Amino acid sequence: NTPMFQANLSGNQSLNAGATTKISFNTETFDTASAYNTSTYRFTPQTAGKYLIEVSLQFAAGGSQLLYCYAYIYKNGSSTKISQNDFQNNPANTHNATASYIIDMNGSSDYVEAYGHMSGAGNVLHNDGGSSSSKSSVFKGYKIIE
Repeated sequence: NTPMFQANLSGNQSLNAGATTKISFNTETFDTASAYNTSTYRFTPQTAGKYLIEVSLQFAAGGSQLLYCYAYIYKNGSSTKISQNDFQNNPANTHNATASYIIDMNGSSDYVEAYGHMSGAGNVLHNDGGSSSSKSSVFKGYKIIE
């Protein structure tokens, strides 16, 4: 199932309230084909096929309660998949959102990116406070064997 990649944040990323923001996954855990760019935060595989792409985000509100948070997968600059978590009846300071989707990639110019959105200002967390290897927010994908 290659190429495959996994990337995470090197630190928390601040988000503005109500703004959809590209998540700066700037640290690779692995990247079998050097297809993930830690500067543009894009995965651009050079092998055509179907890819399972997933973004998992942990959001932490800064001094307020989260009413909703969203994780997005963008393909070529447009939203392809969104995970909407609404907590109107159960607001909390920290919530998670995960989106996964099978995406056709052309192997030359198609790319995917991860975006996040939350009701209040706060952070996307890079670490859950546990061990240093325990990552709260992750962007990953791999080619599906057809």
